Amino acid sequence: MLRDLSYNKIGRILVTHFEDCPLTSQLNLQSNEIAYIEDGTFANVTYIGNLNLQNNEINDIPMGGTFVNKTLGSVSFGSMQLTSLTTHVFYGLHVSGYLYLNNNQISFIADEAFYDVTVSYDLHLENNGLDTLEGKMFGGTSSADEIHLNDNLIASLPTNVFEDVSANRINLQNNQILEIASTLLSPLTNLRELNMNNNNISSVDDGAFDGLDNLVSM
Repeated sequence: MLRDLSYNKIGRILVTHFEDCPLTSQLNLQSNEIAYIEDGTFANVTYIGNLNLQNNEINDIPMGGTFVNKTLGSVSFGSMQLTSLTTHVFYGLHVSGYLYLNNNQISFIADEAFYDVTVSYDLHLENNGLDTLEGKMFGGTSSADEIHLNDNLIASLPTNVFEDVSANRINLQNNQILEIASTLLSPLTNLRELNMNNNNISSVDDGAFDGLDNLVSM
């Protein structure tokens, strides 16, 4: 079942809106005036093919039972007013496609924000206001194939930020990164492409790229 409610004036989403909607191939709520999502809104929805909430006024994603054991195709929280992502905010979310959080105002992502999250393809965090990354930001996640952190304000990268990451491609271009530490990239044994152009890198430690046997482009 396709539910397209895009380009309306919906202001909030409540649990009662989806109590009798166990299955839907697509839920499109983009370009409304949504500023509030009640915690547990999708608790009774066993499957959503794609969830699109981009271009709304949401500045906070509820925690709790909103995404526990939910499998979705692709999820878009892009072009909203998010300013931060708290610990376990997406707990139990399994995305077989893409997770979009780009074009927000996110300046802080807590440790384990993506704990118990599976993203099969791309995680998009580009075009936000990130100036630093927490060391355990990706802790407990089943890493995306591609991670896009380009076009932020990132100046420093904790040496353990990629410990739980198994991505094939990471985009960090157009940031303000100053250095590449010797152990920063060592967990990324699957990495094939790394884009760090247009930063402020002035120091690369010896051995910074050791062990990256699959890297073919940077």
